[in-house]
Amino acid sequence: MENQQQSTDAQVNIFRVLPHEIIRNILIYLPVPDIARARQATREIDGVASDPTLWRTCCLADFSFWNAEHGLEEVLRQPVSLGEWEDLYAIRLGRNRGANGWFDNILQTRTHHIEHINILTGPGFGYDLKDLMLKFMASDLNVGDGLARRFWGGRVLGLLHRQTAVDQWIQLLHGDLTTEALFKSMTALSMFLPMAAESDLDVVSAHVDLQVKRFLDASPNWTSMSTRGKALALNRFVRTNVILGRFPIPPAPSIPPAAGVVSLNTGPEINPVPPIISVSSFCVMAERLKMDARPVLFPYRARVIVFPPHGIDLNGRVVDEDELGDESVRNMYLDPYGSDDETPVEELRHLLGTYSDLVQSPEASLRPTPVGRLLIICAINIYRGVREHRRHEYNTSAATAGFSITTTTSGHQLMNIPSNPIADNTFAWCHNGHENLDGAYYGALWVMIIMGNTYTGDMEDAGFELMDIIGRFHGAIKGEFPEDAILLRKHMMGAFQSTVHSRRLIASATEMVAEDGRIRDQHPRSDAQINVAVLYRVGQMFRHRRYGYIAVIVGWDEVCKANEAWVRRMDVDNLPGGRTQSFYHVIGEDKSARYVAQENIELITNMREAPASMIPWIGRYFKRWDAERGQFESNLEEEYPDD
Repeated sequence: MENQQQSTDAQVNIFRVLPHEIIRNILIYLPVPDIARARQATREIDGVASDPTLWRTCCLADFSFWNAEHGLEEVLRQPVSLGEWEDLYAIRLGRNRGANGWFDNILQTRTHHIEHINILTGPGFGYDLKDLMLKFMASDLNVGDGLARRFWGGRVLGLLHRQTAVDQWIQLLHGDLTTEALFKSMTALSMFLPMAAESDLDVVSAHVDLQVKRFLDASPNWTSMSTRGKALALNRFVRTNVILGRFPIPPAPSIPPAAGVVSLNTGPEINPVPPIISVSSFCVMAERLKMDARPVLFPYRARVIVFPPHGIDLNGRVVDEDELGDESVRNMYLDPYGSDDETPVEELRHLLGTYSDLVQSPEASLRPTPVGRLLIICAINIYRGVREHRRHEYNTSAATAGFSITTTTSGHQLMNIPSNPIADNTFAWCHNGHENLDGAYYGALWVMIIMGNTYTGDMEDAGFELMDIIGRFHGAIKGEFPEDAILLRKHMMGAFQSTVHSRRLIASATEMVAEDGRIRDQHPRSDAQINVAVLYRVGQMFRHRRYGYIAVIVGWDEVCKANEAWVRRMDVDNLPGGRTQSFYHVIGEDKSARYVAQENIELITNMREAPASMIPWIGRYFKRWDAERGQFESNLEEEYPDD
């Protein structure tokens, strides 16, 4: 016993003689809960565990994304001893704990999702939650409620990103017309894309800073160059080093050449960066290099116009104002998309002559273009590009069909086959694996809603009516992005409440929030007759006997409860089981809502047969795949408690 006590004393005394730097380096490798326990062992450990350097390391290791309120950039510039890093870690930890509670509410109930998601993305949590949501999005699909955590983590993060993007675009209405505003506004479009989950304005901005450093490292004579020399050197760098750019729209026959959005370019699968993105890349780098470069919306291909500093011409010669009459030394044009060399203004004027049917004012086409106009033109092209891609895909795939919606007497929504699926349901009909297309399309709608009244001429030139765009925008929110109802209400009430259409949108958003809070009717199986009649359960996957598509059951009716018009249209009475058989509310592999007769269900019990396109969205309804039962474990117990 005495030897054991001496051994323990020796172990404890080690920390009295070890340098604090070594103790701190040991603690750095411990999880934070273990640090809390270790600091109770000795005064020496407790003292080291209060070291701001330790907590700074923990903060930066455990949290990558931060609310602006923390002023992290400023804190990082200060001496470590001045930062309250331990308190900052405690704040982040506390927010994660609080967020877990609200997130569990989302998983455990089918009501108030809009309210709870907006609480998580509101001032109390905000961007501090991004790390936690990314963790949820990486949940193991086969453990616990992994499917649901992946889905709802993505929904919370998606709204967080869209809030940031919309706030950026609203700033354009308030006069922020800098090149930095162009870069941020174009980058904001990528924040509507699921593929950009780990990206955001700060991440892309840091990437640009890194590219500026790379460029300066490769340009040792930068400071002695003339403006013309600098512009040509930067142009070559941008053309050989893609700074920004993802193009989420796959090639289709007539996608306009200027469409595209901005994000990190990180893989070989990305399509070529469009001209407007090359121009944005050049301009944002030029601004950080203290150059005056601005975008020019030239027909078919955006260009850059570069101006020298005041009192100096493009070649670096000091001149008086009256000596700047020569256009060749007053400004220069570049095509970062198509050429390493300067584009002579005479060449541009010649091109404008060939585009006379497109250009009302040739000289205006040679002047810098307002940021807002560039943004809405980009949005118009994305919108056209997505619709063109979907038309192309629809025409080459007879198996894919559009749908419209009918509401049953039980309050569920059913699918109808429209006479013109493309015209009726441009947004909704094609979801199969195209979440990024949906995001790009939806982001373009937001831009046109925000900027449409300011740039009515561009909307009209494109053949768009704002009323039609508002209708499609409303359909997108109601059908795919219901959590944006509060975001819509906030901005419509703040900036657009004067129009009849915006007031209708506000009223619809209010209705969506109210409907989201409505308690659903229960469908118990306590009645023996129901158990006999309704053979299948919520969560079972099946293949349609007649049409071959795969779907999952999310609800059922003991008998057909569709309205009479739908019953006649779908010829239900001529089915062998008629309208008295059970009917099932299902979600198809393309995310379409359908209503299926019991006789057409052929069960699938092997998860391997589930289309990969189901995985991103199936967590809205289910927790995980139950291999023993051969079905998804339901997240809909409130409505179907016995399934």
